Amino acid sequence: MAKDPVQVAPALYATATQNKAFYDYIYSLTIYNVKKPEPELLSYLLDETLKQRNLIDIDWSLANLNMSNFSNLYNGGTNDIAQVACPVLLLWGDKDLVVLEYMVDETLAALKNATKKVYSGVSHTAITDIPDQFAADVLQFFKG
Repeated sequence: MAKDPVQVAPALYATATQNKAFYDYIYSLTIYNVKKPEPELLSYLLDETLKQRNLIDIDWSLANLNMSNFSNLYNGGTNDIAQVACPVLLLWGDKDLVVLEYMVDETLAALKNATKKVYSGVSHTAITDIPDQFAADVLQFFKG
C-alpha cells in the first residue's frame, strides 16, 4: 500500500518532508471544497496532519475491515454490519467528494435501524460548513 502512487506514496512523502502546502491543496480539493476553516485553525489542522504516522495502517484498515456482505476488491465482507442493532444516523453532504452518496446508501440499506440526513451544499466536513446545524442534528439524534 505504501507504494500506491496516487493516494498513499505522495501523502507519505509530504509527511516525511513536512509539506504543509501539499495537504492544504489536497484538502481544498477534497474535504474543504465548500468552506475552509479559518486560517489559524486550518494551520493547526495541517500541522496535526503532518504529525500522523499511521497512514498506511489507516489505509489498510479501510481496505480490509469490510463489514458488508459483498467484496470490496480487497476481500469478501464479513456481513458483521447485519449485527448492528443500535440506531445509526448517517449525515451526508451532497458536495462530499470523499464519501459518495451510493456508499452512504449501501450502508443505509445494510443497517436495520439507520436514518440518512442529506445536507444541501455541504462537503465532507459538515462540521466546518454548517457547525451549528451539524451539532444540533447530532444532539437531537442522541436525545431521541
